[in-house]
Amino acid sequence: MLRLALGLICGAAAQAQAQGVRNIETEGNLVALAPLACVAVEAVGAEATPADISFGMRDCLRQENGATAFDLFILLITRGSFDAKRVADRSAGQAINMLLQQVGSEAGEAMLLMGPHQQAYLADGSPERAALCALQRQSGPPAYHPRYMIQHGIKAVTGLDGDGLIDDFQAEREWETTLLQVAKCDRP
Repeated sequence: MLRLALGLICGAAAQAQAQGVRNIETEGNLVALAPLACVAVEAVGAEATPADISFGMRDCLRQENGATAFDLFILLITRGSFDAKRVADRSAGQAINMLLQQVGSEAGEAMLLMGPHQQAYLADGSPERAALCALQRQSGPPAYHPRYMIQHGIKAVTGLDGDGLIDDFQAEREWETTLLQVAKCDRP
């Protein structure tokens, strides 16, 4: 599964270049304001964006630390999926795929170091999953404005309405739903 994901990530970049796809960049698109180093997830505050976390993943993979890279991956996709729910421009949600594509492009075969940790995380009764889920529940929903994602969407080019977020978004409810669906956490 992880090999397939890595192949898709790297293949998509090559295909886009070969087809002459034109990129339009907006200021703030996928920008990491406080890039992380390879740190334990316990050291990652609620203000760290997926763009920030992607740098920590890269650093861990350079150090061949698959366990911490995988933990950061879970944090990245959980926060990114939550952000995609709260950002009004649905096209902006592709920011997470682009961040992962950037990590995969740089890390290459080192992405495979996360495979055994993915298996352990997904196993029934996984203590790794229980610990990471407890940590994410304790930290609560992200405490940042997802500009990195908003600026990735088409409305950043055509014109944003307001702050780019959905009005009356139910953050606590959607955070719990994201933990259940994306991080595969058990119900509390």
